[in-house]
Amino acid sequence: MHRVAISSTGIFVPPETITNEELVHAYNRYAALENARNAQAIAAGTQVALTDSSVEFIEKASGIQSRYVLEKQGVLDPERMRPRFTPRPDTDISLMAEIGVKACQDALTAAGKTAADVDGLICAAANMQRPYPAMGVEIQTALGINGYAFDMNVACSSATFAIELAYNAVRTGQSRAVLVVIYLGFLLASRRAFGRKSARLFPDVGQLSQWQRMFQRVRNATDQYMALQTFKAAMIAVATGAITFAVGLPNAPFWAFLLFLAAYIQPGLVKSGILT
Repeated sequence: MHRVAISSTGIFVPPETITNEELVHAYNRYAALENARNAQAIAAGTQVALTDSSVEFIEKASGIQSRYVLEKQGVLDPERMRPRFTPRPDTDISLMAEIGVKACQDALTAAGKTAADVDGLICAAANMQRPYPAMGVEIQTALGINGYAFDMNVACSSATFAIELAYNAVRTGQSRAVLVVIYLGFLLASRRAFGRKSARLFPDVGQLSQWQRMFQRVRNATDQYMALQTFKAAMIAVATGAITFAVGLPNAPFWAFLLFLAAYIQPGLVKSGILT
């Protein structure tokens, strides 16, 4: 059996950003256009006029100052307010696969490896842009990797299944190195930020008090759930590490860490890593 290690990682972040100032300017122009188009309905009282937004509102309501996007011109077009993505024929690489290729190239560079050093690629995502061909095969073809490639689509467990398969492939000598492409997204809530947001969203004191009580109950329940999940994951990881060490199996810390990490991985950013 061979020893296994994650020799490098790579990540893709969208190349363009939109500031709150840019977004507000575009939205307010959109609101003015929509109100002009529906002036009669607004005057008759059958439709509510859109109101202007502001940088201060966005920051207090969401805590966001800037966001990454793949294409900003369409989002900032007041006649559109959404990205422009050119349709691609099925013979071209899909957008999701193209993003994965960039993350893989980052990981290969960090590891000092080339496509010739990789024997397999596993693409893990909860949602695939295309059912066919497999995104893993698209990425493999674009990188010029020989060997095998396939998708792992097991909802929130896609990443852990893919890592386990890659680990076993390297450990048993089936593969020298395996690229694992994971589409991830983490959503983090800030208790302090929500206090500022709720005060802005609910100017009425009665509504604000009711909202804050409801939010506190939700937050407390979430905290209790996360604490329980953390404890359970830690106990499972400790037990796994102890058992694998006691029976003499290799890489006990790796398996313990992998099982603990599984409770926190959610699908969506694109991450790539090489197991060697």
